[in-house]
Amino acid sequence: MEKNEPQVEPAQVDVVEPEATSEPKVDEKDVQSLMKEIDEVKRQARKWEERAKENKDAKPQLDEAKQQLDNLQKEYQTVKEQLDTYMKEKERNDLISRVSAETGLPASVIGAMKADTEEELLDVANMVKKNIPLYPQDVNDGAQHVDMKLSRAEIAKIKNPHEREKAILENLIKE
Repeated sequence: MEKNEPQVEPAQVDVVEPEATSEPKVDEKDVQSLMKEIDEVKRQARKWEERAKENKDAKPQLDEAKQQLDNLQKEYQTVKEQLDTYMKEKERNDLISRVSAETGLPASVIGAMKADTEEELLDVANMVKKNIPLYPQDVNDGAQHVDMKLSRAEIAKIKNPHEREKAILENLIKE
């Protein structure tokens, strides 16, 4: 610089330092803890991957077992329905036997009735009993018989229904 030139002092410029980005302080213990968790997750992933590979071959067996289970459930349902039907029939037969014993009418007659409860069956059976004459229980029962020729057992042995009815009518009890 020459002497004749005026000297200019440099302008004073405030130099602004860029703010230092403050990185979060990481504790070494936290880092180690996270690394351990990552290792554990990786170990678990490998374990489940190995299990998946082992079970890959088990899928056909599982499908077969599911099919067998479905078949058994269907069979169970069929057997259950059959058992329910059998139990209903048994209950009906027991009911018919009780009403037959109480009224003296044959179980086949009571079984032909449409009633479902014991009370209904008794009502119908008593109505039938009042309106249809019965053949004698026994020849020596003390009742006055109209020309009694056959006992109840003998009448029951008659195979032809028309002849059996005729024998019943011929051997009516006078009441």
